[in-house]
Amino acid sequence: MTRSFYQEFRCLLPISFCVVVATLPAIIFWNPNVSDVPWPSFLFFIACTALVAFAFRPNAILELKGTENLKQIWRLRMLAITAALFLAFIIFSALCFFLNDKRDAWAIFLTSLILIPTICITPYFAVLSRNSLAAVIFTLFLVFCMKLLGCIVVVIVYGWHADIHGHTTLPWTHPNLLVWLCWINTGVLSAAFYFLGKRRFMREVHLLSNPISPGSHDSIKADGSK
Repeated sequence: MTRSFYQEFRCLLPISFCVVVATLPAIIFWNPNVSDVPWPSFLFFIACTALVAFAFRPNAILELKGTENLKQIWRLRMLAITAALFLAFIIFSALCFFLNDKRDAWAIFLTSLILIPTICITPYFAVLSRNSLAAVIFTLFLVFCMKLLGCIVVVIVYGWHADIHGHTTLPWTHPNLLVWLCWINTGVLSAAFYFLGKRRFMREVHLLSNPISPGSHDSIKADGSK
């Protein structure tokens, strides 16, 4: 069954508002003078990842059984996810601007970059693991690994005392080598996992629509042909 963009977006609309609600306490109570950790952006990242994982939950994949134009349904679902996340980002940014004392437009722009790995990486793990929580955890872990990879390069370039000279910090408004490496690594990773996720998604839907019986599976393994 092929669904329209409106149907896809309408299913995600309540979740996009839940994303904002989940970050609301951090937006109100976070004080940048007390904590350097941007908790609103961090919680927004987790909530957005959960939204994408929800869109590719097993039941949502099962509903597509019998769909023929897999490229079209993938495109519609990704457009709906992007629209839902963009709506959540607009509301999140407005709340940050009006409810938080630190009205930093640059920080809001950096938060928008969070949407890229969320959209590109999470679908692959959601379809592969068939578990939304696992998809969220793996996405966060991989993005964190991109920072670790950047730290390794920084240590190779500046030596073991790179942290003493501030080379292992993340001054987003004045990017250093580590910031650029984080952006580049995450961008390359996102691009790779986007195509992996698309491939895995279409394969999963195809297998649901054309299940292989046990007998045919044995025969395939026996003679090595499809």
